[in-house]
Amino acid sequence: MIDLLKVMYNSSRWEDRYGAINGSILLIQKFYDTSRERGVDPALKDFVWNTIRATQLPILMVDKEFRVRN
Repeated sequence: MIDLLKVMYNSSRWEDRYGAINGSILLIQKFYDTSRERGVDPALKDFVWNTIRATQLPILMVDKEFRVRN
């Protein structure tokens, strides 16, 4: 799922980028558990902190289509 979201983030279509951020939100809500007992999946943690926060969020903040529709 993470690989699919990465592809969608890099699409030229705003619908794909919109779907990627909404899919990421669902992924984080359902599977990003920060409790000490379960921990966080390393691949998901890397995706959230390095792909979404560091790479994609700055791009989406200046994307005219994405900002208007989200």
